[in-house]
Amino acid sequence: MKPPHTAIQYRPEVDGLRAIAVLPVLFFHAGLEIFSGGYVGVDIFFVISGYLITSILLRDLEKDRFSLLTFYDRRIRRIFPALIVVILVTLALAWALMLPKDLVDTGQSAFAASVFASNILFWFKTGYFAGPAESKALLHTWSLAVEEQFYVFFPLVLWAVYRFCRAYLMHILVMLGIASFAFCMAAMQYDESFAFYMFPTRAWELIIGCLLAIAPARRPLADLFTFIGLVLIGFSIFAYDGDTVFPGLAAIPPVLGTALVIHFAPDARLKHLLSWKPLVWTGLLSYSLYLWHWPVIVFLSYWTIRPLNGAEIALAIVLSFVLAGLTWRFIEQPFRHLRDIKAAKIVIGGLAASAIPALVGLVFVYGSGMPNRVPAEAQIAAKARLYYPTKIDSCTKMDGLTAAWMCRVGNPDAELSFALLGDSHAGSWRAGVDASANRNGTAGLLFTANGCPPVTGAKLRNSTNDCDAYERQAMAAIREAGLTKIILAARWPIYEEPGKLQDGNPANWLKLIESSTNALGQEFDVHFTLPVPGSKYNVPNAAARKLMFSSDVELSLSREEVDARDANIRALSDRLAAAGAVSVLDPVELLCNDRICPAVIDNVPQYTDETHLVEDASIRAGVIFDQATTAAEESAAVQ
Repeated sequence: MKPPHTAIQYRPEVDGLRAIAVLPVLFFHAGLEIFSGGYVGVDIFFVISGYLITSILLRDLEKDRFSLLTFYDRRIRRIFPALIVVILVTLALAWALMLPKDLVDTGQSAFAASVFASNILFWFKTGYFAGPAESKALLHTWSLAVEEQFYVFFPLVLWAVYRFCRAYLMHILVMLGIASFAFCMAAMQYDESFAFYMFPTRAWELIIGCLLAIAPARRPLADLFTFIGLVLIGFSIFAYDGDTVFPGLAAIPPVLGTALVIHFAPDARLKHLLSWKPLVWTGLLSYSLYLWHWPVIVFLSYWTIRPLNGAEIALAIVLSFVLAGLTWRFIEQPFRHLRDIKAAKIVIGGLAASAIPALVGLVFVYGSGMPNRVPAEAQIAAKARLYYPTKIDSCTKMDGLTAAWMCRVGNPDAELSFALLGDSHAGSWRAGVDASANRNGTAGLLFTANGCPPVTGAKLRNSTNDCDAYERQAMAAIREAGLTKIILAARWPIYEEPGKLQDGNPANWLKLIESSTNALGQEFDVHFTLPVPGSKYNVPNAAARKLMFSSDVELSLSREEVDARDANIRALSDRLAAAGAVSVLDPVELLCNDRICPAVIDNVPQYTDETHLVEDASIRAGVIFDQATTAAEESAAVQ
């Protein structure tokens, strides 16, 4: 096995480390739960890239042959051919298999990946109603974008420092790394997605690798430190999971572990383990394996609709390796070893070639996903997702809440008597509450903010909304309007899940609901709405794919599953009702039968995604609000 052509001495143990980086990513994405922190493989790649790129650049600077053109010639040979092929194949499969909205998203991703800006795109598209990651076949290219952005800036920085203040090279890199890490920690407090995807918050990981390239060659206790490095990497891979606050402090163990291995492995006996031929071979395939594995998993999952089973996971892994091996042999290697083409032509040709998938992606975007590819009934099912944003977003506002501004529901000529308050699930009840109020000749105000449950003091992790401030303004507007009734609605169980609250303790969530609702009950007539059944899937998307692929996958939750999920919030609502703090409104009896809670009725989705009701379902189940929307006098008479 011949090492790849590089400007520095080949180190097989680094390819072994590449294998340790890519395999956990592959297994994590394939759904093997033991590799719950496999995503840290990307951080390992960042450190390796920083080390190798700096080593190459320093070798050129020392020999006075530094050239940006030569540098980009190498990078384009290394990155562009395989990436362009994978993007084009992904676009072809998306055209053949995906719904129009998903094809548009894939087209956007292809354009962004082709211009190395996909990290920016995916940060922008991590909003409250963003589609699931499992349908974004080029999501993994965000890390390539981070590296490419590093390649744009770093060679110039390194050249300038080397040229004008060489003695301070390490000091400057350390300061840049500290600044990037500090920025990452600050961003984590406000927007974890920004900290995860963006180059400035990830640069410190690459800079750690850069520092390794200029670190002293003396390596005492190499066996010990290499072992510690591998332990830190292994700990991150197997102990972390989707609820780990990441990057931030949690990124330090895999980054430090990688740095220790890179620096100390040359003098350590563990070097021979890392140089084991199967590991080295996997490391050589790592770039193509990384490129292929996620599209393979996405398209298999897209076809099956449900999570992959064991045989399908094995198929995805094998297929990823086969495609990676073919790409490495017939695309990566020939392009990397071209000798007769000048660097300028490689750079120009590479940039021109990358425009092809970018243009195809734009055609898909501006062609609205070519809807005529898809059967009409599947298009109709998929369009159910449009209800929520078109009906509710115009009423969502985080600041300046007043009774005069807020959206009204019910009879436009009636006096205001109630408020509907909560997160986006309160918003999805708008049609039902509006119909109920119109039946009763009453009117109310809608206060809804995405991801903001109507609970005082709830500190949510990674929320870009100031929910406490929103609730204070909403309550001030409710009091200003002189309202006496409040309907509370939220996706209550979701906030019980680990990682939703800043303090990380789901038990505190139920205590907060109880104390907050009891306090409201002292002042208002409170109606507590239990959660809707929902589904495991994005219902419009999954229902449309069922029709396209003639699938028999079950989209509905059983009554047993819904009852188990909602057990805690139901027990709490029973206590609140027994104490006289609330009246409980239960939509499950109207949205379920004795056995299942249908997600689709007569090919018509009942939800706009996993849990937000479509308008017809909201109206049908909205009779539960009739007591809450009854005029105060009538309500008193009934009592």
